[in-house]
Amino acid sequence: TINNLLQGEIEGTLVSFWRFVINSSVGLLGTIDVATELGLDRREEDFGEVLGSWGVDTGPYLMLPAMGPNDVRSGTGNIVDSAYFPLADLNIYVSILRGAVKALEGRADLVAQEDIINNSLDSYSFVKEAYFQRLENQVNNGEGAEKSEEEAELEDEFDAFLEDIE
Repeated sequence: TINNLLQGEIEGTLVSFWRFVINSSVGLLGTIDVATELGLDRREEDFGEVLGSWGVDTGPYLMLPAMGPNDVRSGTGNIVDSAYFPLADLNIYVSILRGAVKALEGRADLVAQEDIINNSLDSYSFVKEAYFQRLENQVNNGEGAEKSEEEAELEDEFDAFLEDIE
């Protein structure tokens, strides 16, 4: 709710707020996701996306052991997101358990993509580019970023080159 609000996404803010109200009451304190059944789909936003929508650059790319690809903006966003109530009030053991579960979920999500990475010419560059494209897609909420005139011109030249080859 807060991250949607900070990005100026009024509809996302309202959906997140009503999901919280419905799932906290009818959904037995959030243990059952009633809101999705009512058509209020989850809209995950993080503080890194907020910073991106405000125009903050990603900063340097970091490949961290056990955490995978990261950047300064997303790392800062993760720190801010983990400081939200009630997460900030969890004891150290629960915080460690939460981090471990989050890491395992992230690793499980990547198993299907291992073949793509292993078959790429340069796996480091591939992961880096895919990571930054995903970040840009998240900040733009899935809407394609507008191409600059130079990019559009280069694309037209490349298309013409391909047509000449055929």
